[in-house]
Amino acid sequence: MRGVGKTWLGIDLARGIAEGRSVGPWEGHGKKNVLYLDGEMPPDDVKSRDKGLGPPCENLVYINHEILFGRTGRIINITDPQVQSAITDLCLDLGFKVLFLDNLSTLASGSDENKGTDWEMLQPWLLNLRRRKIAVVFIHHAGRNPKEMRGHSKREDAAFWVIRLERTEEGEPRVGAKFISRFTKCRNAANEPTAYEWCYLPNGEQTQVTYRVMAAIDVFKQLVADGLTKCADIAAEMEVSKGYVSKLARQGERAGWLTIAGGTYKFRDQRKSAYND
Repeated sequence: MRGVGKTWLGIDLARGIAEGRSVGPWEGHGKKNVLYLDGEMPPDDVKSRDKGLGPPCENLVYINHEILFGRTGRIINITDPQVQSAITDLCLDLGFKVLFLDNLSTLASGSDENKGTDWEMLQPWLLNLRRRKIAVVFIHHAGRNPKEMRGHSKREDAAFWVIRLERTEEGEPRVGAKFISRFTKCRNAANEPTAYEWCYLPNGEQTQVTYRVMAAIDVFKQLVADGLTKCADIAAEMEVSKGYVSKLARQGERAGWLTIAGGTYKFRDQRKSAYND
């Protein structure tokens, strides 16, 4: 989804991995060398966001598309085997253990997002990086259905983790970002990861980062706001029983913000707002 906060979270995660610190509730596990390939943002915006999140980090290196083109006349196209080899060699030579690709739409020119066969231009390279113990984090837009990644579903097959960002329904902040993070794929996780609401709020040269746990009733309200109105659909999305969803619905009905009619859930005042009570 455009403008929801993907790059804010991406830069924060990259810095957290490079610094060996926690990012929100997610614990760090030692410093790692990180390479961040930016294919969309103006360089000044990347610089200001990075600076707002903390002092310069020696373990984090950015390659920005505008700066690269200005100095070399080259573009970053990760569907090009020569570019793939160059990035792999750079990671191996300089010891980068994590590679961020922000984002697939701008970095993978010439591939059709809707064709699974076109993903084969990237998947062998990504798997090669995995075999070399280089983790890849790629950032991508949501599709017309905001609950799914844009393009062919094949790109999720080999992924260990997929995080979906969703707008809150109280409106976008004038600066920064506010969104909800939810895991839609979490291979080898002992428990279902918690959903969180994040807020990145620039204040002068610093950016204040806050987060809070999304309680089950908050997740339920957000899903109704997103257009899910049936118990079974919400239960499948939350990965809970339909009986549990019915309890949440009755809780909303008692609180006065939800109506239940014919098995359909709607906000009582018809406002699609998850945070207006």
